[in-house]
Amino acid sequence: MKKLKKYPVSLTKALVILMIISSVVVVMSLNSYLDRAVKNIFADMNEKLLKNDSELLAQRMRAYLNQPHAAGKLMSLLAKDQNSASSEVIEQQLQQLVSLDLTQGQPLSSISFASANGSYTALQRDPQDGKFYPMTSTVPTSQDVLKRLWFVHARETSQPFWTEHGHHASAEKGMAITWRQPIRDPQGNFVGVISAGILPADMSQWLHSLDSTHSHRLMLLNEKGRLIAASAPVSADEMTNASQHMPTSAQDGGILYPAIGHNLMLNRPITDEDGLLKWTLVMLTPDNQWQSSISRYHQHNFMGLSIIITLSLLVITFLMIRFSRPLVSLIDRVHLLGTPLWTTAARGTLFPEVASLANALDNKSRLIMDMLEARQDQIERDKETGLLTFAGLCNHPELYRGRNMIALLHLSNHSSLTNLLGKEYGESLLAHLQSLLKTLLPADTILCRERTDKILMIFPEIADSDQAALIQQQLETLFLSHQATSEGRHELLIAGNAGIVEEPLTSERLKALVLNAGIALHHARKEGNGVVTRFAPEMHELGLRNVELHEELSHALERNEFHLVMQPIVSLAAEGECLEGECLVRWNSPTLGFVPPDRFIALAEQTGLIIPLGYWIIETACGELADFIARGAPANFKLHINISPLQLQQDDFAQELLGCLQRYHLQGANICIELTEGVLLDDANSVLPQLNTLREAGVTVSLDDFGSGYSSLSYLHSLPFDQLKIDRQFVSDILEDRRSESVIASVLSLANSFKVPLVAEGIEDEETGEKLRNMGCLLAQGYHYGRPQPFKNWTVKLGVFKLTLI
Repeated sequence: MKKLKKYPVSLTKALVILMIISSVVVVMSLNSYLDRAVKNIFADMNEKLLKNDSELLAQRMRAYLNQPHAAGKLMSLLAKDQNSASSEVIEQQLQQLVSLDLTQGQPLSSISFASANGSYTALQRDPQDGKFYPMTSTVPTSQDVLKRLWFVHARETSQPFWTEHGHHASAEKGMAITWRQPIRDPQGNFVGVISAGILPADMSQWLHSLDSTHSHRLMLLNEKGRLIAASAPVSADEMTNASQHMPTSAQDGGILYPAIGHNLMLNRPITDEDGLLKWTLVMLTPDNQWQSSISRYHQHNFMGLSIIITLSLLVITFLMIRFSRPLVSLIDRVHLLGTPLWTTAARGTLFPEVASLANALDNKSRLIMDMLEARQDQIERDKETGLLTFAGLCNHPELYRGRNMIALLHLSNHSSLTNLLGKEYGESLLAHLQSLLKTLLPADTILCRERTDKILMIFPEIADSDQAALIQQQLETLFLSHQATSEGRHELLIAGNAGIVEEPLTSERLKALVLNAGIALHHARKEGNGVVTRFAPEMHELGLRNVELHEELSHALERNEFHLVMQPIVSLAAEGECLEGECLVRWNSPTLGFVPPDRFIALAEQTGLIIPLGYWIIETACGELADFIARGAPANFKLHINISPLQLQQDDFAQELLGCLQRYHLQGANICIELTEGVLLDDANSVLPQLNTLREAGVTVSLDDFGSGYSSLSYLHSLPFDQLKIDRQFVSDILEDRRSESVIASVLSLANSFKVPLVAEGIEDEETGEKLRNMGCLLAQGYHYGRPQPFKNWTVKLGVFKLTLI
């Protein structure tokens, strides 16, 4: 090694030496690959021979299976011409067919014809002389034939079919496999059915005769992997192995598998001319006869080459460790590139190329450090506004010095106005906001552009709550109209919200405080433009509760936690008679307990879970209504179902609802869907076709909470509805508030003009109900008549549902 240091070896020479050594190893290893190639050649030859044998056997098997098919086809042509011939004529035709048209030694064991009236003529083959004779002792009667399942199936179809393992006509013959061809005249009338049968025992003898040397064992399996016939006895293990490797398709060319006893197994799909049978021909054959000698030869070569390769690897490993040590040293330090920790590489290395690389890395490290220092200000400063970025904020030296309040401001109109008026307007709007903040806020406030349209403000130390309130007021003044100024032809109007957090700043809590400021900002945005909200712990807890509620809601359907209740809608003129009711959903969560509908329905609509929940409600409500009517409720009882706007917008909504009615044998008039008037006004083009489809089927539409949506009466005449439900806020004040009474009177007049009934919701006492009845209201709903209960709790009898009013 000392002499080697005096004569430095280049990396190129070192690689050449390594390649020479590797080449020697490759050449020596080639012998092993040649051995494997020889083995593979003989294995391929053996496999091809086996596949050719199996293909020939498969072709002969297909021809064998097509003989019943051919016999049936020939007989069907004769039977079509003489569909009224006597059994003697049919028997003569069968005899002519088997004696002249079919050669001796064919696989048929029987052939028969059953006419449309049940007459049965059959021939069976004598195993002694191979000839066919009339079947007499076991011929079934016409009544028996007409009841046979195969005869019933043949009468209903025109296609041929197989019946496997049906009992043969003679008991000693065992179980037969029969091909059957339904016969119909030119007018399509059923004439009869031709049957041609074969015996598995005959098939086994035929398989045995296929291989004169008996070097192969053949099995025939059906599509379920059950044994039909075999050329020799088969063990249970061999059957299990064969059934586990059934062909996956009719085009499978056959694949070799290892079998029991170190044999090979090849499976091929077998079918008949019509592709009705999906059988498998299994061939068990001895293993490759050259396998043992090739294995011994390969074993000796492998042991010798293993020793050579091991020694070569040891030498290469030593050389690589010695030659690569300087390069490894550079690699170990490369992660320090461009940092002050990078040190100059040691000189005097063995390889000049490595020394050159070390010098280049030294130069690059200095260049990177210079570039990072030059761009540090760009990284920590927003290019558009000059404000700190969040990375710059985290490195600000004054960030944690006594500061105890932050605010996150969202400029809500920045994105829309920038897209509409251009990037220059957006930059001017931010510059205007920045100018206002510097004017209104304390001088030592740190500003950071946290997002494109969000400004994070870190205030100096706040002494008391009065000072915090003052800063909150100053932020609110940003969104007043008089703060607007002009930019070209457009005003720079500040619109948005802010969220404030009061808590001492620390490096550990900075991200959490920014997150809390975002939560407060979210609450402020929900209250409207210009609102500034202080963060409270309840906001975070509410968010966590909403997350928990969402998680539980997403699993509530699959856990079957929902149930339906029904509140009756009574006729005010009929003293408690009830022909309608409103279906309501309730949720008892094992984790959260009873969850009010207004909480989980709103969340379901926000998250899209209302769609599967809505379909569950429709399906379950139709089932409950069908049971309710079957139990004694009026057959024309109408169930009201509240439909979400999001659900109504689904393309398949109408078809799903009509499908439920059909499944539960209900009429369209049994269902009324309740919608808010806003749904029809906001998205009329997409929902009107669905509503028209439902109304054509008899489903009615009720406008729920009418009067609370402030809809224009000019649109009301074009909306499809069959009923109005006035909002409960007017009903609850009708006895004390003359204005509520006037509103109800107006809506009643409107309902009468449209010739639709009005339902008054929220009736709690008899006086309110009596007042509405005297005013002309027809239908009422409320706790006075009945609280929502499960369907099974309501008493119905003989088609009558009448409530007892207290």
